Amino acid sequence: MAETDEGTPGPGDTAPENELAAAAINAEPQEVESAPENGLGFEFEGAAELEQVDALIGRAHFGVGGDHIAPFSRQLRKAMRDDFPFDNDIHDIADKAIDDVQVGYGLMRLSTFLAYIVLMVLLSSTLHAGYPQMQNLLVWDVLVELIAQLPGVSSQREFVYAYAAFGLVIFAGLRVVIRALFKREIEINGEKFAYKVKSRYDDIMSRMDKCTRNALLESDNWAKRASLWTKIALWCSKRSEYLDRYATTVGWKARFTIKMFHIISLGAKIAIGAYVCFTIAVSLNAAPDGSLAVHTDIFRVLAGLVAIPALIYSWAILHWFPGDIWTEKFAKLVEDESAPTGNYFDDISDMVESFVRTISASRFNGGQRNS
Repeated sequence: MAETDEGTPGPGDTAPENELAAAAINAEPQEVESAPENGLGFEFEGAAELEQVDALIGRAHFGVGGDHIAPFSRQLRKAMRDDFPFDNDIHDIADKAIDDVQVGYGLMRLSTFLAYIVLMVLLSSTLHAGYPQMQNLLVWDVLVELIAQLPGVSSQREFVYAYAAFGLVIFAGLRVVIRALFKREIEINGEKFAYKVKSRYDDIMSRMDKCTRNALLESDNWAKRASLWTKIALWCSKRSEYLDRYATTVGWKARFTIKMFHIISLGAKIAIGAYVCFTIAVSLNAAPDGSLAVHTDIFRVLAGLVAIPALIYSWAILHWFPGDIWTEKFAKLVEDESAPTGNYFDDISDMVESFVRTISASRFNGGQRNS
């Protein structure tokens, strides 16, 4: 049997490279540390927020605005929603609150306006029962017949003034009740919205405070981490600022809507009230010869003069409904519930001061140079 050359593997031997391959196959699997997929080379706890910050930076271009949308309040709200989608849940609550306020105020105005029309029909029909010459478009013949059967009307027509005054008092009280119910509903919406916005604002400010503290913590990759936490802190400050702007914008919209409802309804009431008061005092009827016959007396003139201030007071002054009740209620609740949390200008500048003190202490022995 021939001997094999030295260094040449025999039939049962294994080449060195084969031994390495076999060792690799039989070895226990090793866990390989994979680098984070965030491009930083290390894990960062605020990665989700940092993504929002970078997205905002990518969208923000000085002097470049979005598409024009009317009305302007809608364009502002859309821009803030696009810049801070992180808070769109609160934006949705704000929009629902403002819709509820506008619907509630509109229903209140419609209810009191219909009550006012019914009152004018009642006054016109009541006085027409005592003074047939007193005629206007709001006289309802069916109601006139019913009022004519009331005690005293047929024997003494001046009784109709007492019935008219009683009807005015009843409807003035009804107006107060209707407005009080809707006012409370609007206040409740303001309270709910104020609570939600205040809670989110507190969360944002708390998060910003935590970011500034995280930036000061010495750790691996401290410089980069401090930079990233500072970016998030600045983003939080912008969030709080634009949250306030969003609430202010919906407040503007509420005030404008309420003002328009008020102007339209008040103008219509003034026109109708002036018409009714004039017909109470004076009647202009066509005579057989085609001329106008004027019918009036001292009682009717006095009734018309009394009705004017009575209507103004009972329907325009009594239990006045302020047009900015929603915004005032919201602002007062937020102010009352706000704690002295400080301002983000101070928080971030304090963080920079801490950095400077840390660097100064390490380089100059606590801020004092060696002599």
